[in-house]
Amino acid sequence: MGSITPHPVPNALYVFPETFPDGVSQPRVCDFDDMVVRLVKWQPSVHGLTPTYSELAASRLGQLIEAPVVRGTIVYVEPALLPEALAQRLTQPFHIGFTFSPGQNFRETDYAQIKNTASLPAAAVQLAWLQIADQERHNQFLYQLEQVLPDRTTRKMSHFILIDQAFICGIPDWSSAALDHPESSYSLPRHLRPQVSMASLDPLIGLVGSLDSDAIHRCFDTYPESWNIGADLVEKVTDYMLRRRAHLGDILRANFP
Repeated sequence: MGSITPHPVPNALYVFPETFPDGVSQPRVCDFDDMVVRLVKWQPSVHGLTPTYSELAASRLGQLIEAPVVRGTIVYVEPALLPEALAQRLTQPFHIGFTFSPGQNFRETDYAQIKNTASLPAAAVQLAWLQIADQERHNQFLYQLEQVLPDRTTRKMSHFILIDQAFICGIPDWSSAALDHPESSYSLPRHLRPQVSMASLDPLIGLVGSLDSDAIHRCFDTYPESWNIGADLVEKVTDYMLRRRAHLGDILRANFP
């Protein structure tokens, strides 16, 4: 008897032809056999070996501190479904998918309408702890959705979401970096800084410091073997994030002179 699906992860059924003008990583929206439409980021990335892996780990770490992130899922996309140029660039079929969310790039004026203001401190701590680069003036998302609930009432949501967390450790591909300066500074996005204070960040800095080291390690050590992320890279980046916790308070306080 054959399996219901070829692989024990969501399997793509259709790849939408539309592209994203500001998507250097060439993401595509795909429909999957679990009836979820996802935005797919490819492994390997055009930026190198680690960005897709970093996005997966960042989404997991963000969940540990309830940061406003979209959960990443390993997905399978058959190369035959892809445009020829993209299929030729990719060397394996497992990638990362994020539930496709209606909305738009976040603007500073959107702070007035978001419903998850209480999540902004966790967003700031997530960015500084993981040292996520390429976040100034973009890579935050305004998630907007109107839902009809089972009791037939309507719920409207407008949420601030962190997206494109590929550049952890401050660089696109850290596989060859020494990662020997966990105290490295980090500048919060200028529009986010006035929305938070050290009083709102301190409890989350404490939370990060109290996280079990094994829980942090698990965010990094589960991924497809075909991604070619060796155990040495897992240990290197996990150790960096564990050591960076000790400096997180000073790193964030430098944003509020």
